Order: sequence, then structure tokens, then C-alpha cells
Amino acid sequence: MSTLKERQHDRTLLEKMIANEMQVDPELAHELLKDYILQQQIKRNQERLKARKLSNQKIQEFNKKMEQKAMQENIERIIEYSDEEYKEELLLNYPKYFNVREVSLYKGITPQQVRRNCINGKYQAEQVAGENSSWRILTDQFKEENDFFDFIQQRAEKFKKVSRASQMAVELWTESQNGIQIEHKNNE
Repeated sequence: MSTLKERQHDRTLLEKMIANEMQVDPELAHELLKDYILQQQIKRNQERLKARKLSNQKIQEFNKKMEQKAMQENIERIIEYSDEEYKEELLLNYPKYFNVREVSLYKGITPQQVRRNCINGKYQAEQVAGENSSWRILTDQFKEENDFFDFIQQRAEKFKKVSRASQMAVELWTESQNGIQIEHKNNE
């Protein structure tokens, strides 16, 4: 799975290609791509519904129901809030501290510069266990910055990947240990 930055980069490249090849302004290229992506998502969802063996009659019945004004108003609210809820959830659950490496990545500066900023008081930070130990840098001081949410989102995606990899490693280790035990019993 690609990161948010990679997806944004891919999308920007596509928008530029559309703008150049179709000779339209970048805003229209953005809207065209957005509409096309939505169409593709709809096709995938329809394929999933068909795989569930839902009859065309049931699908049409559902679509008519959803076209009612009250339903449309509710759907608009759900769409509007789902993006905001995701952002709020991430922002509510961000860590209290960053380490030097994380601030280095976030700010685009070297770890040495981060440490200097901690020492000079530019960042609100504390050393964990004395003068030569690692720094804990308070995250609250960054939360009002424009790219804070993007960084938190990328950080969450990384943790998911690491968590999945760790889980797979444990499963593989467990399987290999079970295999060794079975092989050992067979040799006895």
C-alpha cells in the first residue's frame, strides 16, 4: 500500500498529464480525474454487490430508496462528516511526544539540528534519563501547523505496516517452531 505522499504525487502527475494532453486548465484536470476515480470506485462496489448475489431488482429498489430527498440529505451529511471524523480521530489519538527521528522527518532537518533546537529551547522537549539520553519532544507545539495532519496520517500508516509485518513474523516463527517440534517428534 502506498503512502499518502506517494498517492498525492501520483495524482498530481496524472492531473498534469491530463491538463497537457487534453489542453485544459489544471482545475478542470483535477475535477476530471476526481470524477473518473469516483466512477471506478462505483464500478468496484457494483462488482462486489453482484458477487454477493444481490438481484438487479433489489439494487434498483435500493437506488430508488436512496434517491428520496430525506435520504439524500442524510447521505450528504455522512459524506461531509466521514472525512472530518477520520481527521479528528487521528488528531485526537496523536502521540504526546515525538522522538528526534520523527521531528527530523516532519521538519525536514537533520537529527543534529533537532537536538540543537531542543537544547536551545526552540522545541519544548525533555531528556528521558539525563544529559546524554534521548529527547522526548512535545507534539502539541506542532499541531497547529498545516502539514501536521498529513504527518500524523503517514505515521499511522507506517505503524500499521510495521504492526502487520511484526504479526507476520510472529506467525512465521510460530509455524517454524511447530514444524521443528513435529520434525523432532518424528525423528524420535
